[in-house]
Amino acid sequence: MNSDERKIRMEKYIEQHSDVSVAELCEHFNISSMTVWRDLNSLEERGIIIRKHGRVMHVNALTNFLEPKFASKQSVYNAEKETIAKYAAKQFVKDNQILVLEGGTTVSYLVPHLKDRKVTLLTNGLDVMNLAAEHCPKASLMASGGLFRQTSRTFVSSQAESFFQKNNSNIFFFSATGITLESGITDPNPLEIEVKKRMAKNSNQKILLITSDKFGVSSLTEIFPLGEIDHLVTDANAPKDVLQKLDQLGIRIHIAE
Repeated sequence: MNSDERKIRMEKYIEQHSDVSVAELCEHFNISSMTVWRDLNSLEERGIIIRKHGRVMHVNALTNFLEPKFASKQSVYNAEKETIAKYAAKQFVKDNQILVLEGGTTVSYLVPHLKDRKVTLLTNGLDVMNLAAEHCPKASLMASGGLFRQTSRTFVSSQAESFFQKNNSNIFFFSATGITLESGITDPNPLEIEVKKRMAKNSNQKILLITSDKFGVSSLTEIFPLGEIDHLVTDANAPKDVLQKLDQLGIRIHIAE
């Protein structure tokens, strides 16, 4: 079979088996590991598979029920998100800064509060882009591109990761699906998590904007350990005992009221 036909069959095989190893693919298709890696690189660039620790997973194998759609998240805890975003903009943002904004709904609330700021905005979120185009005439906007995910309305894959790997920033603003003392800061989708890790790596400060309903929630995979974030901004209903323990880890806690 030719290369294109093999990739189609390999994609179907991975989707059918959900989680496979490179050795298993070599044996099944009777090809070398080098050939498998070339095919997997192609599938990964198209956003079809995820590779982690020598394993290969099809994106359809991810538990989509764990990841709420962007539209559904827009209607939850709106007042709290607005309060958190307004506080964060006033407290942290200054002119001439470079800000990385991931595409979550809580972070998107931040954008209209940057309308008078001369900043550079880097994002992978479609809604962040649209809001910035509408509300931030003084800002310079840079978008990552990549594979578009309808569920989160964000761009992911190696193209998005490469964009953030190449660019430095003063602040990385992000949100998450859940936060616990045991599991850390977690999200449901590995593609989104890999982009967030790239965003964080070249930022001077990592600031988590998170509503109180996310405390005690543990999603699929850790984004990064609790000790790696600098500031956490939440609303007044966040559990005080958890906030106290986070403070002991060196995270600066901010209650937006």
